Amino acid sequence: MAAFVLGDVVYGGALPYATHITDAGTFVEWIHTLDDEGTEVKPNGGDFDSRGRLFLALGTLDDSGDALPHDVAVIPGDKGLVVAVARGGDTADLRIYTMDGALTTTHTGVDVDAGWNHLTEFLRLAVACDGKTVYYTDEHATIFRYDLSTASQLAPFKVLPGGSPLVYGGLTLVGPDDLVVAESGSGDGPRRAVKRGLAKTIWTDEVEPIGSFHIWKRTFALDTLVTAVVTAIDPSDTNSAAICIATYVPPGCTRRRGGYTWVAS
Repeated sequence: MAAFVLGDVVYGGALPYATHITDAGTFVEWIHTLDDEGTEVKPNGGDFDSRGRLFLALGTLDDSGDALPHDVAVIPGDKGLVVAVARGGDTADLRIYTMDGALTTTHTGVDVDAGWNHLTEFLRLAVACDGKTVYYTDEHATIFRYDLSTASQLAPFKVLPGGSPLVYGGLTLVGPDDLVVAESGSGDGPRRAVKRGLAKTIWTDEVEPIGSFHIWKRTFALDTLVTAVVTAIDPSDTNSAAICIATYVPPGCTRRRGGYTWVAS
């Protein structure tokens, strides 16, 4: 695997590869995603630590299994990893690992929206700068919050009104307690993948394009397109939707922007 430099982006889709590109959108390499037994798996979520180490939540190609990792987030300060795991019966866990991959704590049965289908709708998470508050969504109406330090479910951060055609999906931390969240319905997206880039930019997925699928780099305000990259999710250049995006950027807890930004498609 090639070394990562600041600004690099890794994205993945429904096939057993992650695609490594530069901040400018230039292809670097394919990363073949295999489990410890050499079986092909697909990247469902990803994050980088402050030193440029890539962590991927790897799921089975057919989304089978009783414990399906959906997303991973580094706890600020590289103090551990939080993995959102979907389980049978449409229930979810938050699992805490050391940076070396040792499981330390499992928070079972965290809240999810009624009607959530863990086989088709992805959990997405971000950890606040306090290192204990987890924001997460399940592609439905709620931005949930969970306190790792007390193992307790907090009041939701935000809930869409009943009957809304929108859902909350991918989310990312862009500064101390500042979130960018995909508030998505129909249209080009974003939906599942939203990550902070360099120089006040945001990378997002695209869910219903006319023509090729892309990942997009836009300004924080989302009013300026910086880069559009046609997604290729395996070495045969298969074009399909990106399920996840990871970006190697400086820690988001080092500057303050103020307030919350909502991404609408």
